[in-house]
Amino acid sequence: MIPASIRTKSTAVRSFDDYRQRQIDVLNALPGDLPGMDCPECKSKGVIYALEDGYEVAKECSCMAVRRSWQRIEKSGLKDIMNRYTFKSYEIREPWQEQIMRSACDYCRNPEGWFFVGGQVGAGKTHICTAIVGKLLQNGKSAIYTPWKRIAAELKACINEPEYTARMDELMKTDCLYLDDFLRTGAGDNGKKSPPTQGDLNLAYEIINNRYNGRKMTVISSELTIAEILQLDDAIGSRIAERARAHTNNIKRDISRNYRLGGF
Repeated sequence: MIPASIRTKSTAVRSFDDYRQRQIDVLNALPGDLPGMDCPECKSKGVIYALEDGYEVAKECSCMAVRRSWQRIEKSGLKDIMNRYTFKSYEIREPWQEQIMRSACDYCRNPEGWFFVGGQVGAGKTHICTAIVGKLLQNGKSAIYTPWKRIAAELKACINEPEYTARMDELMKTDCLYLDDFLRTGAGDNGKKSPPTQGDLNLAYEIINNRYNGRKMTVISSELTIAEILQLDDAIGSRIAERARAHTNNIKRDISRNYRLGGF
């Protein structure tokens, strides 16, 4: 038989733990004022309180990853076009547009692997990719949007600095990475676009390979088709092709498909 003193102590401990749990429940029920979204888990406080091994702990709510994604979207300038570039506003007048829309919607319903759209300039590639990222954010996924030229310049400028590792780690850990205008370069002396340098390709391979190995969602738009990327670097192109598979969309170059010139 357990001595009465031990039973009494055990009861007291349980009562104290119950009291502390009630306090934690009160804290968790308090509303917060973080902007951006209403989270039913933390009540928009950003933290969830719990009792672990007799200690009160505060854990970051999963909504914070989404909030940080929205902050990055705002800083990137994508927020304004995200309100315009939606699935609803994507106009379908030709079969190729319908195919891209179907591919994008299928991807959002089952966001595994990658989504790729490349080819004709001005054919709505950024529109459809932005709509995808917006839907993923609404569904609680974290995301980073970055134009290729911007991230390439940023990373090459700090390649031997601690910032390089920190930035690359951020690109690897996000649920979804959206690379816009992938492998786009500036114009050369002759006025035509110069091909990507070996440094560009090395950087692209590092990002693509890490996302590939981590099986992380990746959305890519490019003025290049998969075939053209394969010609530049088959290691990069083959990884994109394998992960995107049914969600690979190559838009045939046709000036009538450039909506900026009235193609739509």
